[in-house]
Amino acid sequence: MYLHNNQFSGSIPITFGYLNSLVNLSLYQNYLSGPIPPSLGNLTNLIHLDLSNNQLSGSIPVSIGNLSNLQYLLFRNQFSGPLPELLWPILTVTVSKEAYQKCLDFSDLSNYKFYGKLSSNWGKCKILKTLVVAKNNITGGIAPEIGNLTQLHTLNLSSNYLSGEIPREVGKLASMLKLDLHDNQLTGGIPQELGVRNSV
Repeated sequence: MYLHNNQFSGSIPITFGYLNSLVNLSLYQNYLSGPIPPSLGNLTNLIHLDLSNNQLSGSIPVSIGNLSNLQYLLFRNQFSGPLPELLWPILTVTVSKEAYQKCLDFSDLSNYKFYGKLSSNWGKCKILKTLVVAKNNITGGIAPEIGNLTQLHTLNLSSNYLSGEIPREVGKLASMLKLDLHDNQLTGGIPQELGVRNSV
């Protein structure tokens, strides 16, 4: 369903959650407001979800973690609350290990008011290529498990409150093209591994 680049207003219909065969839901660049309806978590065949550039607010519902086939997710609104550990099947520790094999390859969670820490679970999403969690209120260290994301080419954790050292594992990411960690509270030395990269 492609409804982007219009002037729709109001909330996202709860009834969208009944469209079980939907694989693409594109609502970006409208004037939609209010929270994401938890019923969207019923769209288990969904591959592409783009709700960006609206006026949506509130927390991201836990039910979004049910979207086990999701490959592309873009929000860019006015969400707040805790940073979801992962917005696909790795939402809770009760999920089977097999669930970690189905993950997004693109995730942009930038410019919200998310708080909390970066979970080590991100490192289990092996096909992730882009991870952007910039301009939030994220604290703690950068999980060394990020170094397991062998296909990652963009990592942007800038403008948060991250502390500690940059894990050496991050410097070993062979596919990395862009690394942005500015405006944090990182300490220690810069890993030598970053110095052998052609472009970061």
